[in-house]
Amino acid sequence: MNSEYVRELFNYNYWRNQKILSKVAQVQPWQFDAPTTFPFASLRGTLVHVLGAEWLWYQRMHEGVSPSALPSKDEFPTLQSILDRWVGVEQQWRAWANLLTDDELKSAHTYSLLDKNRPPVTDPLWAALAHVVNHGTQHCAEMAQMLTDYGQSPGNIDLLYYFREKK
Repeated sequence: MNSEYVRELFNYNYWRNQKILSKVAQVQPWQFDAPTTFPFASLRGTLVHVLGAEWLWYQRMHEGVSPSALPSKDEFPTLQSILDRWVGVEQQWRAWANLLTDDELKSAHTYSLLDKNRPPVTDPLWAALAHVVNHGTQHCAEMAQMLTDYGQSPGNIDLLYYFREKK
């Protein structure tokens, strides 16, 4: 794992997120909160979870802080409120990723989990950063299915499509 690859993963992460967000903006207002069978109950719930996870991991890996909880869905009643927060989170990630070195990626980071009954864990930075992108991919795939069901497919959101589009 090297720093250039990590930067590229985060570029993909935000390319993919934008494809999802642009289609979420096209759904009917009732569809934004409509119940689904997916783990976070709705488009809004899933968006807030992905945003919250990106924020939480930035806090853990860059700030050295282990938040005790993810943000609540109730903190983000509208798509605009989600977008407003996500802009800042994305800017923080991109600024930090642009400064990371290969040696820093090998460093170990210890942090507390949300489940306070479990002891703190230690992971190499590169693995935690890969997890952030992979976690987003999982939930963006879920949202892509929701959006497709609503007639708003985001199209291909796989990594290779990002690289092909980037050419």
